Amino acid sequence: MRAVAISLCNLSVLKSCRKDMIKMNVIEVLTQLLGSGITDTVYLCTLALSNLTAAPDLRQIVANKGAITVLCTLLSSPHAPTCAVASKSLANFACDGACRAKVIAANAVPPMLNLFANADEAVRSDSLGAIINLLSFPDTYHHVVECDLITHLKDIMHHTMHLDAIAMALFNVTTYPDMHPMLIEQGGAELLVSLLLNPNLSHLVEQNLASLANIAKTKGVTPALIKAGIVQALWTPIANAIPSGETTAVLPTATATKLAHILMDLSTTEDACKPLVAEGGVLSLVQLARQDDDVTKLAVAAVFYNLSLKKVGIILHDPLTPPTSNPLPLPPLTPSPSPPLLRSSPTTASSTPSSNSPTPPSTSAWSGAPLHSPTSPRTLAVAPCSASRSARSRRVWRR
Repeated sequence: MRAVAISLCNLSVLKSCRKDMIKMNVIEVLTQLLGSGITDTVYLCTLALSNLTAAPDLRQIVANKGAITVLCTLLSSPHAPTCAVASKSLANFACDGACRAKVIAANAVPPMLNLFANADEAVRSDSLGAIINLLSFPDTYHHVVECDLITHLKDIMHHTMHLDAIAMALFNVTTYPDMHPMLIEQGGAELLVSLLLNPNLSHLVEQNLASLANIAKTKGVTPALIKAGIVQALWTPIANAIPSGETTAVLPTATATKLAHILMDLSTTEDACKPLVAEGGVLSLVQLARQDDDVTKLAVAAVFYNLSLKKVGIILHDPLTPPTSNPLPLPPLTPSPSPPLLRSSPTTASSTPSSNSPTPPSTSAWSGAPLHSPTSPRTLAVAPCSASRSARSRRVWRR
């Protein structure tokens, strides 16, 4: 039985054999072998199924033969490599518009989220990849978030090897405005702020700022962002961009623009203006006003205008001293009667991308060189696995 499984697995690696294997009802044979209960045989058959799902033109055929239901049962296997490969296969199905609904209907999301607690790194990574793919499409994202996604992400924040994937998952969620209240309710603001503050994620500053910029536009989320420490967190990328011996930050234009627009959105509410000033937001504004980009300067001017309408005092800081939580306030400014506040327009998942907001989720899988701009939602695509290699070594996730 094991020899048969090895043969089928190795044949499934060959692209020229896959269509013939489907025609010869190999899916039914694999399904029978999966019921053997023999660990090695089950693992090899799972690899063969994964290889067949790697071919986009075969996924729907494989799904119609009941492979998705079989793979979902394998998610609870006590054998970690089998769980990892099953997740990998479901990640492939999630990239297919004709198969995603079947993944949801098979109730695959809860067991995949439960795999985040698995002791095996490959299992966590592959299940997280499948979840990211489901979050990348408008017909499945809501189901994933509603399964308490944020709580499960919180539980793996201490695994540094998964932080890039967590940031990607959160970014995809923030591109859907209807999910913002649930994201905030589940504690997503704290996660996003902690990712921005993480010194090991400097390469993801622009993406994490894009996530914060998306939710900052949503009405009612400002208190949660302030409580999460967003004002002081926004100072971190600015401070890191100040060259040694200098007093002015040198920021990429996209980064500066996002920082300025986040502060502008925060300044549109009375409750946010006071902590924005008290926690050193003015120091960030001064640095942003020194940038060469006119869009950034315009947003900074809008923030100062909004602050001038509120009963807040402008706090002055030393240019190189980080904001403190207890600054000495100056006498408040007298607000004007009732001029309109300035803010940016809200971003929706179907809106046209702008310079300060990411594009909506794409239906294209991320299968090699990036197909999207740095602020576009991303998906994972999985390469075939063979019997001679472990699922871990064949996992492809290129950034």
